[in-house]
Amino acid sequence: MTKIESVRIRDSEDIMNIILADLARADDVVIAIEPGADVDFSGLQLLHSARLYADALGKRLSLAEPASGQLRVLLEQGGFLQSPLADDARFWLAERAA
Repeated sequence: MTKIESVRIRDSEDIMNIILADLARADDVVIAIEPGADVDFSGLQLLHSARLYADALGKRLSLAEPASGQLRVLLEQGGFLQSPLADDARFWLAERAA
């Protein structure tokens, strides 16, 4: 499991490199966003794109815990949680497939 303390545009290159390295090593990658993590919309978009990229590779990227704190607020403000697709709900809300 990879822990991420900050998900902002200034951290995007580091986060991208970490996620790409994890996906190169494993088919199932779990990332833990620290509860008090500083998050901006660019970071949120990076996580969303990383999940789509993992899907395209036939791999799985998931969050260790449901989105909370600033991440949850941004998801709500951005409309990500209004009638989310099943895959989006599984990712952002750490829901397990039925």
